[in-house]
Amino acid sequence: RKSIRLVPQLEQWIVRQGHDNADKVSELEMQAEEIERRKEQPFHVSLRKYITPIAKKAMRLNPAAADTSAARQAMEKSTAAARSAQQRYLDLCEESTFNHIRSFFEAVDDVRSTRPFFLPPRTITRERIRRNKKIESPKKRSWFIESSVYGPRKVECDPKAYYDTPRASDLRFKIDWKRTVCKKKFIKAVAFYTGSAESKKDVKTEMAKGEWNDKSEGILAVKSALHDNYATIIRSWAYFCLSGPAIGETVYSMKLNQWSQLCSEARIVDKQSMHCKVKDLDTIFIATNFEEEKTGDVAEVNDDGSLMRFEMLECFVRTAVAKFGRGQATGDCAEAVRMLGEHIRQNLSPQVLIDPNTFRSERLYCAETHDVFEQHNAFLQAEYAFIKANDKTRFVQMVHWLHMLDSLKLLNGKFNLNRFDAKWCFVNSQMPPTEEVSKRYRVVSMTFVDFLEALGRVADIVDPPPEAWIMEHYFIKDERG
Repeated sequence: RKSIRLVPQLEQWIVRQGHDNADKVSELEMQAEEIERRKEQPFHVSLRKYITPIAKKAMRLNPAAADTSAARQAMEKSTAAARSAQQRYLDLCEESTFNHIRSFFEAVDDVRSTRPFFLPPRTITRERIRRNKKIESPKKRSWFIESSVYGPRKVECDPKAYYDTPRASDLRFKIDWKRTVCKKKFIKAVAFYTGSAESKKDVKTEMAKGEWNDKSEGILAVKSALHDNYATIIRSWAYFCLSGPAIGETVYSMKLNQWSQLCSEARIVDKQSMHCKVKDLDTIFIATNFEEEKTGDVAEVNDDGSLMRFEMLECFVRTAVAKFGRGQATGDCAEAVRMLGEHIRQNLSPQVLIDPNTFRSERLYCAETHDVFEQHNAFLQAEYAFIKANDKTRFVQMVHWLHMLDSLKLLNGKFNLNRFDAKWCFVNSQMPPTEEVSKRYRVVSMTFVDFLEALGRVADIVDPPPEAWIMEHYFIKDERG
């Protein structure tokens, strides 16, 4: 019965609790909607709505905090104090400094008025020196001959360098001297001109005893004299070998007419001499050209009517004895060789004796010349191959070189270039091999780098340097004018 009476009360409590929970749910939903609405509004709007009531409440509680008149009065007071301090500072500066300066100038004016002869000191004004700006020279770009168009020359030539070195010249002399001293007639002639024998029969007897050979003191003295004048001998021999009309391999040996021309231009011929007339010099040429060995590599290459490079040494010794030996100027054969070398250097043109390395160092081996050759390298390679194509040779020979210049119409007299100059350019551009017999093919031909140098030498003749330079290097004055 008690439980039956409690049922209505329980129902009433449950209904009341449900209404309360519904109110709480609706309130939470409204708060969530308000939060979402605030998120959608900009921040400054919500901030203003939050701060405005607080500010109004603060102003209502403290009205003096919102009044700006007090702040304005404080600012004007501080500004006035700053201006007063600044004015006081200026007044103090004027009283302490400017008054003294003013009194000083007044005293100076007083002195000038009472003593008119007093003048102020002159002020010395110095002229301003204007220094010229340093003109920087253009920097030369780095250039290496090893990586240039001239690079292969070091590998191809016998000196294994880009110049004709003294070491290569000594090796050539050693080979030439060995071939010269092998001739018994040469040793016999030196022994007769140097020794104390009165006749050639006595010399022959001394040679049979072994007193004269390639190790004798007199022979070694002649060797030393020839070595000192080797450049003069070879340069004069090479120059006058080209004086004839021949081209090709015959250019590298001297004929009798060319020998006579050398003796004439070097003033070796002396009509008043007992041993140096024209016929005497011709006899020397014939005696030197005599070949003791009729077989062998040298005999095959050596022409019976011309002088090779090594034969020029013997011919030079015989001529030196005829010109200055036999008691005319000296009785020593070696001294006569030195005197003849000096005589030739004084009488021949500098063009004959100029060193080919001079052109290489001053004109050829430079960046500017290399750039020109490098720019046209493909064409020059094709031209080098073309001019030797008919004969199917490995290197260009003199006949190919002259044919090219003739086809380019450079030998027609309009460009100051004749056939002799063309041949001289060819010979000077070669790097001479040490062996003139076994390497005969290299003696008469030139490589591609030699070909480039020959083109440079021809360009120097066609477009010559200034006249003063030419007069200094290629002409000498003597009594003949």
